[in-house]
Amino acid sequence: MEVTERLRQVAEEVAGLDVHGLPDGVLGEVLVELHDIERVLAVARARLTAVFDLRRAWAADGSRSAAAWLAERCHSSPVAMRRQVRVARRLRSMPATAAAWREGRIGSEHVTVLCRLAGSPRAEVAAAFGPAEELLVGCAADLSFPDFTQAVAYWLQQVDPDGVEQEAGDDDAGRHLYASTTFRGNVEISGRLPATGGAVFTSALERLETELFHTDWADAKATHGEHVRVDQLARTPAQRRADALVEMARRAMATPAGARPPAPLITVLVGYETFAGRICQLANGTTLTPGQVAPLLTEADIERVVFDTPSRVIDIGERTRLLR
Repeated sequence: MEVTERLRQVAEEVAGLDVHGLPDGVLGEVLVELHDIERVLAVARARLTAVFDLRRAWAADGSRSAAAWLAERCHSSPVAMRRQVRVARRLRSMPATAAAWREGRIGSEHVTVLCRLAGSPRAEVAAAFGPAEELLVGCAADLSFPDFTQAVAYWLQQVDPDGVEQEAGDDDAGRHLYASTTFRGNVEISGRLPATGGAVFTSALERLETELFHTDWADAKATHGEHVRVDQLARTPAQRRADALVEMARRAMATPAGARPPAPLITVLVGYETFAGRICQLANGTTLTPGQVAPLLTEADIERVVFDTPSRVIDIGERTRLLR
């Protein structure tokens, strides 16, 4: 088609730009514009895919599905093509999402999240999505992406409380860690921690990594002077994290038996829900279910924060401990 030929020609011109000759400000503007052009093309691709799939135009040569046809001819992953076809199908019954995407009010990542909700295997979520689509699209358009995903998490807690608790339980049951010694004595580590345990781990790791960074910076400053650069530090960030993990183990082994570990702190925001909605999350923003918080209550310190307005705290209570 003539239109695709013109598009390819323009794309090749863009690919051939002398990017090193562009000023910093122009470089950023071009990047933003390219991202928006990608969105426009993704919208067009989804519309074409939906019609291609609906007409079964892929069946003429014996292909088993639209995704299989596309994967073969585009030299792409079947998984990726199945995902594209699935999104295109779902958008046919998601008018608010499709319109917002087309108008540039939301991006492809938002569409992926919304399509996942619309096609959720959990019947309660799929049934609740239709009436809530415009509300969720509004959140996607108005909030940053992290805040949007947090809003989705709270919405899920409202429409399917049992389902989110089951998922949280599955996450906890699926925790695992592997530490394998190689033939040269190195140790390969892989694993996954649930939200609360993972937050404890990453907080400790980040604290120790920061200590090591300050040590490295001081050493480099002593060697190279006041204008030390990050690339002059003795360790890379990845090496500092590895050393921080070893330091965590050393300090744990040095802790006396029976020593009382730090208690988690749970902050109750009194009145906050009135103007900000439900809040149940870690300090790093990770959303928790009530069921994930409940086991911590017997060992946690509890404090109360009372608000008068969103930006005015009128009281912070003393830390207390619930009775076991």
